[in-house]
Amino acid sequence: MKDSRGEETGFTLAEVLIASGISVLVLLGVITLLVSTFSSWHGVNLRMDADTEANMALSRLVYGVGGRLGLRSANAQDVLIANADDGSWTLDYITGSAVPQTNRFSYSADDECLVFNPGAKMVGRDVTAAWVAVSGASLAVTVRVEKVQGRETVRREIGTTITFRN
Repeated sequence: MKDSRGEETGFTLAEVLIASGISVLVLLGVITLLVSTFSSWHGVNLRMDADTEANMALSRLVYGVGGRLGLRSANAQDVLIANADDGSWTLDYITGSAVPQTNRFSYSADDECLVFNPGAKMVGRDVTAAWVAVSGASLAVTVRVEKVQGRETVRREIGTTITFRN
C-alpha cells in the first residue's frame, strides 16, 4: 500500500511475525501465571478447610456441644475410654457441674467421624485418626483431619491436654 507521497506504508511480514510471536509468549506467560495462582489458591483453601475442621472438632471435644458440657468439665474418676481394635473408641464421662451430665464422644475409624451423644451430633468430619488417653489428672486429646480433592491431599493434626478440675 502506498501513501499520498508514493511511499509504502504498513508492516513487513517479518515485523508481523515478530509481533505475533511476542504476543503469544506474553499470552502463554499470563495463562501460566493464572493457572499457577488458581492451583496455589486451591491448596490454600483446602488447608484452611482442614485447619477449621480440626480446630472445631477439638473445640467441641473440650468445650461441648449444644449446651452440653465438654471434657474440660469432666470428673477425673468418671471418665471411661473403650478402645476397639480398628482404632475406634468411645469416651463416656460425667460432668462435675451442679447438674451432672452423662455424655459420650465416639470416634469411628471406618466412618472417619467424631460423634457426640446424647443427640448423635457430628463433632468432626474427615477425621482419619483421633486419640484420647488419661494420664494422671489430665486427658490428652489429639485429632487428625485429612482432606483430599483431586491430586491435593492435606493433613492437619491438633491436640491438647485437659487437666481435670476435680
